[in-house]
Amino acid sequence: MRKPSPEGVVRMIRKLRMKFVIVNMAIVVVMLGFIFALVLHFTSANLETESIQMMQTIAGRPFRPEIPGRPDLQEQEILLPYFMVHMGPDGEMLTLNGGFYDLTDEELMGNMVKAAASSSKVFDVIPEYNLRFYKQNFPGRQCIVFADISSERSTLDSMIKTCGIIGFFSLVVF
Repeated sequence: MRKPSPEGVVRMIRKLRMKFVIVNMAIVVVMLGFIFALVLHFTSANLETESIQMMQTIAGRPFRPEIPGRPDLQEQEILLPYFMVHMGPDGEMLTLNGGFYDLTDEELMGNMVKAAASSSKVFDVIPEYNLRFYKQNFPGRQCIVFADISSERSTLDSMIKTCGIIGFFSLVVF
C-alpha cells in the first residue's frame, strides 16, 4: 500500500474542510429559514386572531349605551379602523357606522357589502379593499364588521424584510 504524498494529504484535508463548511452552512440556512418561517407564521396568525376577536367584540355589542364624558372600557380593545353594516332580512342596508372611513360613497360601500354578503365564509379577506370582514346573524338582521388590515400587512412585510436582512448578515458572519 502506497502512502499519500504530503501535498495529497493537504488537498484531502482542504476538500474535507470545504465539505464540512458546506454541510454546516446548509444546516444553518435550513434552521434559520425554518425559524424565520415559524416567526412569520405565528405573527401572522396572532395578528389575524386579534383582528377577528376585535370584530367579534364589535359585532356582539352593536348597540351599546355610552355615558358622555366617560370612555367605554371596552373601546380599548378596538385597535383597528373599522366600520359596521347592519342588513335587513331582504339584504338592504339598515345602518352604516364606524370611524376612519368615508361612508358616504354608496357605490363603494355597496360593492364591499356585496362581496362580504355573497361569501359563504363567516370571516374572510377582501383583498381589493384591504379589508377583513366578519358576519354575525341576529334575529331579523345581519351584522357585518369590516376591519382594515393594511397595518397587519405592513407589519408582515416589514418582518419579512427584517428576517431577510438578519438572515443575510447571519450567513455572512458564519
